[in-house]
Amino acid sequence: MDNNLDFTVALENEFYSVVDNNDFLDKDAESIYEHLNSKMKFIPFCDYLKRYILRKLNHTTDISKTDLKFYQNYIIKSFNENLTPKSFSETTTKTSVITKNWLTQTSVNRNVIFLLGFGLNMSVGEVSEFLVNVQKEHDFNFKNPFEIVCWYCYSHNLKYPDFVRIMNAYNNSSKNAEAYCLDSTIAIRDLFYKIDSEDDLMNCLLNIKAEHKGRYFSSTARGTFENLYAAVRQIIAGQYSDDEYDSANKRANEYMEKINNSDKLSMEEKARRASAIRQSAKKYCADDISEADVEKCLCCGIPFDEKGNLMKYSYSTLATQFHNKRMSRQHLRDILIGKTDVDRFDLITLNFYIHAMSDEANNKRRYISFVESTNDILKKCYMGELYVANPYECFLLMCILSDCPMGTYSDVLELSYQRA
Repeated sequence: MDNNLDFTVALENEFYSVVDNNDFLDKDAESIYEHLNSKMKFIPFCDYLKRYILRKLNHTTDISKTDLKFYQNYIIKSFNENLTPKSFSETTTKTSVITKNWLTQTSVNRNVIFLLGFGLNMSVGEVSEFLVNVQKEHDFNFKNPFEIVCWYCYSHNLKYPDFVRIMNAYNNSSKNAEAYCLDSTIAIRDLFYKIDSEDDLMNCLLNIKAEHKGRYFSSTARGTFENLYAAVRQIIAGQYSDDEYDSANKRANEYMEKINNSDKLSMEEKARRASAIRQSAKKYCADDISEADVEKCLCCGIPFDEKGNLMKYSYSTLATQFHNKRMSRQHLRDILIGKTDVDRFDLITLNFYIHAMSDEANNKRRYISFVESTNDILKKCYMGELYVANPYECFLLMCILSDCPMGTYSDVLELSYQRA
């Protein structure tokens, strides 16, 4: 392409060029690894921001050929025109430094996007696109008063001073409100969509405050995670049970071979003893499966260090592409105890494992089922659909099309450490 403005189309074409290749099924892991390592470079936040600015100005220039100072000047001018400060909180950092950071960073804090929303006079849809498609996070959190007020301001074309006024009114309000019994993020979002005045907004905000008492994690995403996690544990329990039975069956067969020629026991007794050995196999249930067991399955292919911990991602050639996507036992534990919120990659990875371990033998049907169910899950949690331009999501989509998804998944991760 003549410019870098359309990332997604080019990467979608690359995706299909790999999976439609005649050699894909024979060299799936190698093909996926080479694609991720050489073609599927992580698209940083700064490039998306530059693209947004150029599009707003109707420029078709290549983003890499436009001087950084051009973007900085545009941001500073726009922030001044829209009465927006360089930060939501007091800071002594120079404006030139802050804007340079935004234009060079691979990822930014979520609040930076909300500030850019005011400073660049973004529509609510544009802010939403940055949250979902660029940062790959959830959309506006309609259980968080800060994000709700931002959303309201963008939706009603209000400026930053209006945001400050509304937030101050909310923070200083002593009005007691009766808590809503709305657990679903979407139900709460729909409630706010119906408001038509700041008085209604304030009343809804105070009700949400009474309900959630300062904790704004999405219960929809958390409930979905728990259901998927339970299904994954059940699958692993079944695997463990099968392994136990296979081991017991092998011991029983070895025992029968050993006593086969003995005339001290009757055939009935020999059979009874062999049966007892087989029945001694432990039967696992989901409750027997720990975070460490799940880590072992979802991080297969990643080597362990001398302390028994997963090798750092910095030792992998795919470290940048897969940053913060690891389902380690510590990450799982933090989610389960409520220390960390659930993100899209947690949901996608769990659902990938469920489909990868299914009995579906037809690769294309398995792929379609995975894509459709994952997109349903993400939409229910108010997150964007699967995005092939994201290296990690592209990786899972390619793996699910292979003959042995988990085997391919493991092989690619292993290659990334072997070739580091």
